[in-house]
Amino acid sequence: MAVVLLVLVCTLLTLSASGCTTIAAGRKATADGSVIIGHSDDGDPIADGRLMFVPAADHPPGAKRYIHNTNYEYPRSVSFHRGPDYEPDEFTDAVLGKNNVRESIGSIPEVAHTFAYHDTDYGAINEHNVAIAESTCSSMFRTCQINTDIGCEPGRTKGKALLDVGTLSEVALERTTTARQAVQLMGELAYKYGFYGSQDANGYGEALQVADPNEVWTFHVLADDTGTKAIWAAVRVPDDQVTVLANMFTIRKVDVNDTQNCMASPNMYSIAAKYGWWRPGEVFDFTRIYSNGEYGYKYYSGRRMWRILTLAAPSLKLEPDYTDLKYDRSWPWSVKADQLITREQVQVVVSHRVPRRTRARNHCLKEVCLWLFVCRFPLVLGLS
Repeated sequence: MAVVLLVLVCTLLTLSASGCTTIAAGRKATADGSVIIGHSDDGDPIADGRLMFVPAADHPPGAKRYIHNTNYEYPRSVSFHRGPDYEPDEFTDAVLGKNNVRESIGSIPEVAHTFAYHDTDYGAINEHNVAIAESTCSSMFRTCQINTDIGCEPGRTKGKALLDVGTLSEVALERTTTARQAVQLMGELAYKYGFYGSQDANGYGEALQVADPNEVWTFHVLADDTGTKAIWAAVRVPDDQVTVLANMFTIRKVDVNDTQNCMASPNMYSIAAKYGWWRPGEVFDFTRIYSNGEYGYKYYSGRRMWRILTLAAPSLKLEPDYTDLKYDRSWPWSVKADQLITREQVQVVVSHRVPRRTRARNHCLKEVCLWLFVCRFPLVLGLS
């Protein structure tokens, strides 16, 4: 059986440089038939990016799955519910006090059995080779975490949304055996319990590459306009193609009638129609409708997207310039690579720096042109 190869890297930050970039390659796009996803996880300079293991577990009827405050500073989570790696120790005691844990902010019903998985500040890969890579994005709507006022949208004094992308990705790895199941579950949970984003400036949406040994999906999610649910969509990456996420939504056409290759929340169309952003009969362009443009500024996302697609398929001679990525379909959403992709090539791609001449000609700012290095990784986890 083919396996998922998850290539994790962390960024060597300089000044205010930052950017989470992910790449996904279908099984027919790779040299060994593996599905490959890669993730450069920049995070905050003081973020807790430790690789942790959560063991499989059985749960009694009526058990609860506790949801914890998203605090990515060390220690990001301390709990007696997630295995030895997350239990208090002398280091967490020094921060929180002896045997203290992070308080939960709520709960959802637990399932009878949860699978083993690895995580960092997001879910990474589970025992069934379901793997996830993340990139924070802008979005048209935002809201705040349940019972807090941090990052609330105008008119709200206390949040109602329970889940963020870290929790969604972890619960998906605990409960699913395929990428398709993971996407569906994350969407359903976000819609039912509410979704809130990172609270970064213009970083209220999230995008994931979700893979298993057979296929890979791109998943987008944001808060809905009530702050109590979520809007989401997912599109399957063609098996022979490569795609990229770089802190901006990328999904364009969404056709929920194509159930083999597309999924979406039940409110996706109605909310867009409510605000006059889409009319029935028109092609539904998710990025044009629900993105708020590039996360930071022009070229912040676009340069990384263009460069990775160009490295994968130089024969396409893709043009680097554009006006506004929210509206411009400057490049294909995914490309067929000129040559079959290897894990080593993915490492090279996410470690690539745009040539100085290109940066100068196209006004690429230093935050876009990151050096990356492999740190403790790559990892090949959960091999079947």
